[in-house]
Amino acid sequence: MVFAGVLSPNPFITCLLPRALTNPLLMHSILAFSGSHLAYRLAEEAQGANSPSKDLNIANEALVKRIKAWAMDPLPDVASSRDTASLEARIFDWEPKRKAAECLRQTLYIYAALSLLGSSSPSDGLRKEVQQRIDSTIRLATYLRNSPCSTNLPWAIFIAGSCKEDTKQREGLIYGLKNSRYQMQHLRVVQRGLQLLWADDDTHAYGPFGFRYVAQKHGLGLVIV
Repeated sequence: MVFAGVLSPNPFITCLLPRALTNPLLMHSILAFSGSHLAYRLAEEAQGANSPSKDLNIANEALVKRIKAWAMDPLPDVASSRDTASLEARIFDWEPKRKAAECLRQTLYIYAALSLLGSSSPSDGLRKEVQQRIDSTIRLATYLRNSPCSTNLPWAIFIAGSCKEDTKQREGLIYGLKNSRYQMQHLRVVQRGLQLLWADDDTHAYGPFGFRYVAQKHGLGLVIV
């Protein structure tokens, strides 16, 4: 979960992600719970730790390995199928799911990298890496804008949006949220939260941690699951 206020214990790495990695349908829904991982670094900071603990680094490395290892089920084999109509439907459905999963993967890389920073600002090198992944996310999300799979991407939109520094990309995201064919209340909350984040000049106002900071500052509550 990603939300302002007290963050819940994190079952993500040890329980939820392994299940998602074996099931493409779960991949689109369970990954949303990863946000509680962010709380760990903040708790360490509060206790005076200047750098991530060994346990947090190990957990983060395990997360990155699983992100890299995950793959969609292979495309159905045309030659071995007798039900042509059913096969065509599965193939037509497969590509949007693959792109949606890749969109989540790109933003999970962002999340994993930033989760070790706590309230510290990212280096120029990390910002560049994040921007490259944002660019990939934008291309994928644009392809999916009219697909039902786009309803599985609020978490990815939130993560990528919280790191966007390019004005045109920010404007494009707000336009997409306002004009989405799937008008959902939490998308309006995401839109409002991102606008508050981008308008804040504080150095902490960047990424998921920055969103948490701004949400607490403005009394904004957001849960993405």
